[in-house]
Amino acid sequence: MAQLQTPSRRFTLPSQMEALNSQGGAVVPPGQGVDAIVSRSLEEVGQHILRVEVGYANGTKTLRKFYRFHVASPLNIQELTLRAGYDCCFVSIAIENVTTSTSLTISGAEFIPPEGLEATCIDCPKLPSTKSIDGHRRSAVEMFDTCGRIVPGGSCRYLFSVKAESPDAKARGIGTGDVLGKAVFTWHKTMGEAGRIASTDVLCPPSHPPPVGSSGTNVWGKFVVHRSGLSVDVAASAADKGAGYSSTIRDDGLSMLGDLFPVTVDPIDPPSTLSLGKPQPVSLRVVNHTSSPLDLQFQMRLSQQAGVVVCGTSFKNLGDIKSNGGSAVVTVKILGLVAGVFSLQGCFLVDVNSGREFPIPPLFNMLVTC
Repeated sequence: MAQLQTPSRRFTLPSQMEALNSQGGAVVPPGQGVDAIVSRSLEEVGQHILRVEVGYANGTKTLRKFYRFHVASPLNIQELTLRAGYDCCFVSIAIENVTTSTSLTISGAEFIPPEGLEATCIDCPKLPSTKSIDGHRRSAVEMFDTCGRIVPGGSCRYLFSVKAESPDAKARGIGTGDVLGKAVFTWHKTMGEAGRIASTDVLCPPSHPPPVGSSGTNVWGKFVVHRSGLSVDVAASAADKGAGYSSTIRDDGLSMLGDLFPVTVDPIDPPSTLSLGKPQPVSLRVVNHTSSPLDLQFQMRLSQQAGVVVCGTSFKNLGDIKSNGGSAVVTVKILGLVAGVFSLQGCFLVDVNSGREFPIPPLFNMLVTC
């Protein structure tokens, strides 16, 4: 019997000896032996132990052997994840050849998401071809640049888009701490030896703003909610207040994210560009994350707007909004005053009954063009 002990798990390695054991064991004449091959792909780095155990047929004696060996990966993997909406994330994976004298050729790069999500590689390096796009024969330098070869100390970066694909995943969105999947890379060495490595589980990052100081100043800074999925995180926090929320930023006793944002405002398909002097309507979804209904008034305060302002009616009564995810949609017109990149800000929600104000972070960025 053979077993492989990795840093985190133990595997039984089957071989042809098991078939002999079912037949009463193998007879080994004097001076001879019995060979058996066991194999398994190594998926972890660190100390490994191969345990081999041989038992005599009469069961009176057992022989054990332990073989210790260290597994190291020639590639170092680093990741950077950005939110791109309530149901989408961008995952940037950088791989570095950490060997001192071995060049590697990356022959495969893929991102494997869990069920309900779909991953797409954005502008990934293609396998080498002797023909270019225009049909002419490619030079050796062009082929070398696209072959995926990484010299010692060299690196390469891959960008993946991970989106919700199934109806359930689209309805729920992608929130903080959700598993996005794993990046898997396959490489070949100079003599054709193949290797394969997978990253750890990539998690969706939080989308909360910087903490509010004890004096109440520096409320939002440059934080932008646009396509960040803040409402998804707040909804998850509000649904699990008893267990707490691990991604909450704490400062001077601030509690869970759901307490920091009882109400959120999400832009619905906001424009990325805006023509100077031409009003454009924008729809915004107001979500109530509290456990009680709220009678809210939507406000866009001109004193906190710059470059892009709201024209027309800027204060609207939304009426009662149901608790625990109830929502209402409000439409406003925005107008670009000068060319440049600006944020739509100055959004507040006011509880008509209590007079409590809920300040909302800047909603989204846009480019105002002449």
